[in-house]
Amino acid sequence: MITVGALLLSGASAILVYDLYQALRARRRAGRPDGAEPERPARSPEPLRWRIALKLGLLSLLPLLAGLSILVVPSGFAAIRVSQVSGPRPGTLYPGVHAIVPLIERAELYNTRDSVFSIVLSEDPKKSQPGLRAQTREGLTVGLAVALRYRLDPSRLYAIHTSLPEDAGEQVVAPIVASAFRETSTNFGVRELFSTKREEVRLAAAATISRRLASDGLLVKEVILRDVQLPLEYSRGLEAMLLREQQNERLTVELVAKEKEVKVAQMEASSQKEIAIKQAEGMAQAKLLDSRAELERLKLMAEAEENKIRRVANANSEKLRLEAEVLKQNPMLIQKIIAERLSDKVQIMMIPADVKNFFATDVLRGAMMPSMAR
Repeated sequence: MITVGALLLSGASAILVYDLYQALRARRRAGRPDGAEPERPARSPEPLRWRIALKLGLLSLLPLLAGLSILVVPSGFAAIRVSQVSGPRPGTLYPGVHAIVPLIERAELYNTRDSVFSIVLSEDPKKSQPGLRAQTREGLTVGLAVALRYRLDPSRLYAIHTSLPEDAGEQVVAPIVASAFRETSTNFGVRELFSTKREEVRLAAAATISRRLASDGLLVKEVILRDVQLPLEYSRGLEAMLLREQQNERLTVELVAKEKEVKVAQMEASSQKEIAIKQAEGMAQAKLLDSRAELERLKLMAEAEENKIRRVANANSEKLRLEAEVLKQNPMLIQKIIAERLSDKVQIMMIPADVKNFFATDVLRGAMMPSMAR
């Protein structure tokens, strides 16, 4: 609409300019000397078309005013109406299309996206540090690198517009962040601030910053304590102490490793001892079983020998009994047996057949005498 109104207004202006140009041209021709002949017959100058230009101008006001009365707030922004008569008006204009009074009201846009405020430290401790300087409980000065993520509260845009400066980051956020960290750091020691209680320091400072900025219409999303820079002498002493602690930890680890090696050696010796005991017990049991088996074998052999002797004795006794019965039935077999068992040195034997007890007297004596004489 603004474009259409501008085109109509430009057309009305073009008509007036063209008519003025033609009138000036006609006047120049009319003011020439008498001896000069015009190249073409001069026309009478046409009157200015004021009515047409006025109508076009009035007509262009309609789209211009309609266009100026429409306000489009883009995404990520919020706006507030500012009247040329009464000043800022309460109420926030959120992203979208809104209507305002043209030529009387205007809109002030504010970015409602997250903004980041950072305080950095120089990497060289000898140079001047533009960052945040705070004191600890011991009175030592440390450097802090801080980052703050925040955004404007759209519902309190009227208060922000009327009370806060345009550069809220440097003029409002920076002093509050510095003051909160300075107040918090005095409750902690250097070692605590650097290592053990850094998160506690951050949370305490974040709570203070959020409370103070919330009263000004600024919403804190996150507070980050990125770095803590210690004093030069203290950092050197701390580095030396950390090196000693690392050496002690290394020695402790080595000692634990040695103790584990000793325990492993003891366990291996104990296991070898148990293995040797088990082997000795096994060998003793094997020997005991062997001795028992040997005793059982000897016992069985003795029993077998005893049975053999008994059987042989029984057989001999049975043989003698049978022989006695046979001899009892046939007495003459005695002479035959004696003859067979006598020595082969006996050359001649005279046996009277009718003499009783020959074996007990003469025959035995006759057989033994030659051998005795020799």
